Amino acid sequence: IGTMEILQSMRTDLDKRVNELNKIQNDLGKAVNNRQGLTAQLTENQHVKAELDMLEDESTVYKLVGPVLVKQELFEAKSNVQKRIDYIEGDIQRLDDRIKSLQKKQDEKRTEVAQIQGKMQAVVQRAMGAAAAMGSASG
Repeated sequence: IGTMEILQSMRTDLDKRVNELNKIQNDLGKAVNNRQGLTAQLTENQHVKAELDMLEDESTVYKLVGPVLVKQELFEAKSNVQKRIDYIEGDIQRLDDRIKSLQKKQDEKRTEVAQIQGKMQAVVQRAMGAAAAMGSASG
């Protein structure tokens, strides 16, 4: 097998891994954006909870259902908000785990790409050295 065939094979492998790295980076970007959205929702719900916690037990609370305000018991409103907070925190934890996993895969893929690039450089340098040696031997 000649140098060009070796380099072509390595190039194909490199392209495949670069494409995989790009996909991982896209997935990572989406996960980070989703996490930011959930964090905003969590903050909003925590503010609502804080407002509800300041109310007296006999306070009247209304919930917006479509275009209509519907009376709701304070304990029920607090319970619903707490359930939303718990659910969002669970989603954030799952996303954090996914982000860590994607970051690890990204690092591994970057290492693979760098290793292939290094091997390709070595093949080119060997070929250039061999060509230079042949040139000086014939001269």
